[in-house]
Amino acid sequence: LLTPDSHVPAEKVFDVISALVFSAGEDVAPFVDALFPLIVQTASIPEEKDPNLKANSIEALSHILRFSNLTDELVNQALSLIVASGQTNDFDIRSSVMISLSNILAHKLPQILNFADPIQKLIYVYISEAITSEKELDQYQSSGFNDDGFDDEDSDFDEIESIFASNQNQLNSRTNTFLLIKNIYKLCPQLALQDPSLWFKFSVSSMITINEDLSIAATLASLYMLLNVKNLPDSAEFFEKLKINFEGGSACGPSVVSCCFKAIRRFMENDYPLPEEVINYT
Repeated sequence: LLTPDSHVPAEKVFDVISALVFSAGEDVAPFVDALFPLIVQTASIPEEKDPNLKANSIEALSHILRFSNLTDELVNQALSLIVASGQTNDFDIRSSVMISLSNILAHKLPQILNFADPIQKLIYVYISEAITSEKELDQYQSSGFNDDGFDDEDSDFDEIESIFASNQNQLNSRTNTFLLIKNIYKLCPQLALQDPSLWFKFSVSSMITINEDLSIAATLASLYMLLNVKNLPDSAEFFEKLKINFEGGSACGPSVVSCCFKAIRRFMENDYPLPEEVINYT
C-alpha cells in the first residue's frame, strides 16, 4: 500500500497503522523492528511535502513508543522528532504532537522528562495565540446578543457557528493542548511548570466558549492544576465560570454540564476545600 503505484493515500495507510498499533497493544512487539524505521522516516518528512502524512505518522510513532520496549537511544530519538515537529504553524501537526505526548504520558516513559523545557514552550505558544474566530465572535457578541440570547435582527447563530467551523483545526489544536496540560498534572506533574499561573489563566479563560470540546478540555486542565498546585490565582474566576456552565450558560450543552459535575466529584474525592457557594449551587 505504500508503493508509488498504490491508489491509497499514504496518510490513510499510516492512520490505519496507528489504529492497529493502538489496538494490538503489547502484541505489536514482534513487528516493531520493521515498523519503527518506516514510521520514523515518514514522520521526518518536511511538512510542506505532506502535512497530513506527517501528522498521522507522528501519532503512529507515539503508539509504537507506548507498546514496545525500545532502547533509550531510540526512545529519545523518537521523542526528539515528535517535539521538534511541534515547531510549526500547521494546526493538524500541532494536534498530533499534543495527542502523541498525551499518549506517551499514559505509558509513563521517563525519557519524556528530558524534553520538559521544549514541551513547556510549545504549550505556551499554542495556548497564548489568539484564535481568529474568537475575535470575530466577540464582535458578534457585542452587537448581536440581548438578555434572551441571540438577537435575530442583528446576528445569525448559524453564521457564528460557521466562523468557528472555518478555524476548527486551530480549535482542535487548542483543545488537545489543554488535554495535554490535564494529563501532565494527572500523570506526570514533574513535567509541569514550577509556576503554572499563566497556563491556569489561559485555561480558565477558555472554559466558556461556543465550542464544547474546548470548554471541557479547558475545565479539566484547570481542575487538575487546582488539585496539584496550592494558592493558584484566579481560582475564584474558575468557580464563577464553572457555575455559569452548570447553569447552561454560553450555549453550552449537556456534555459541558456533565464535565462540571465530574470536576466537583474530583474535588470531593481529593478533599479539596470547596467554597460554600460552590457546594450550594452544585
